[in-house]
Amino acid sequence: VRDQATISKENATSITLPSSDMLKKSSLRARWLVLSLACVVMTGSYYAYDIPSALHQQLQDYMPQSPHFETQFNLLYTVYSIPNVILPLFGGNIVDRCGAPACLALFAFFTVLGSSFLSVGVAAKSWYIMYIGRFVFGLGGESLCVAQSTILSEWFEGKEVAFAMGVGLAVSRSGSILNNVWSPKIANDARIEAAFWLGASLTGISLFLAGMSIVID
Repeated sequence: VRDQATISKENATSITLPSSDMLKKSSLRARWLVLSLACVVMTGSYYAYDIPSALHQQLQDYMPQSPHFETQFNLLYTVYSIPNVILPLFGGNIVDRCGAPACLALFAFFTVLGSSFLSVGVAAKSWYIMYIGRFVFGLGGESLCVAQSTILSEWFEGKEVAFAMGVGLAVSRSGSILNNVWSPKIANDARIEAAFWLGASLTGISLFLAGMSIVID
């Protein structure tokens, strides 16, 4: 019969094993590459999200003249917000079931698809196509944040978690800054469609980098 000390030792070992596995992952230098990828993925999303607001005046001049322009314009953000009233809750559940890297790629795909529809709608001067694009974009936009936070919490531990989250938020928001500088310039110097397609292209790069995170993970 095994004594109590032996049993207690085995129980302690079984309890500490999961923590040991996590420490092994968080000790890899690859975690900084994962952080970089997660940041750039979100940067593309934030850039594309803020394009309409940066081109408000240009859109007013470009789209068919209407006394209801402000209502039509504001609906671009309304239809984006509609799915995000509920989806982040389900997004968290999906991330838990399917894994954060795969979900990051899935949500990034929705942003690419939505941005592409939006750009097509701008080229066709169709508010309805633009609304469809913004709605599809909303299916992945906010849930990307859930997937990103989960990935960072898996790859970082202790004090590094807060640091990684801070870096992720700071770098991601640089997409909004770049958009406010680049989009008006591109729309004024070239064409407004080009400004929207640049945003769609950046979300495509984000999708590619999200796929890389799956390989690394």
